[in-house]
Amino acid sequence: MTSGRIAATSPLRHGYFRLELEDGTAYETTVVGPPPPVGAEVHIRRTLLGTTFFDIKGWSPITVRLSRRQ
Repeated sequence: MTSGRIAATSPLRHGYFRLELEDGTAYETTVVGPPPPVGAEVHIRRTLLGTTFFDIKGWSPITVRLSRRQ
């Protein structure tokens, strides 16, 4: 999957968040900051070194790691 919509956000400790997509796949942020809004369209980008980014229109890229695959 290379894109999707955020279905839910859940706060974790120390300012991190779990972001669940509509297909049930969950990612955890690896940088502290506010969560993107529920319903936001995301493009999932993975670098050659294995870093995963969420690209959201109007936001800086958010670094995430896969938490649960549906």
